[in-house]
Amino acid sequence: MVSLATNPSHTGLDPAVVKTLPVFTFSGSTHKDPTECAVCLSEFEEGESGRGLPGCKHAFHVECIDMWFHSHSTCPLCRSLVEPPATTTLEELMTESDIELGEKR
Repeated sequence: MVSLATNPSHTGLDPAVVKTLPVFTFSGSTHKDPTECAVCLSEFEEGESGRGLPGCKHAFHVECIDMWFHSHSTCPLCRSLVEPPATTTLEELMTESDIELGEKR
C-alpha cells in the first residue's frame, strides 16, 4: 500500500514565518471601504488588529488568520502560498566602499 499523505504533524505555516507577517491597526480614516475578514466573515472594527499577507495583499483579523495558519500555509481567499516578506540582502546593505574596504583587509 502506498501513502500519499504528507507529514501530518506539520501541515500549517511555520510559526516563525507567521511572526514576520505585517500587522496593522484598522482605522476608518485609512480604510475608506468596509474591510471584511474572510475567515470569520466579520468586518474590521475601529482599532482592531489585522494581518496583511505580503504576496496577495489580502488582510484578515490577526486571531483569525493565525488560527488558519495552524493547519494551512496558503491564503484562505486565493490559496497562494504564504511566504515571509522579502528582506534586503546583505549585498544590498553594503555600499561599494564597504566592499572595497573588505577587499583591502
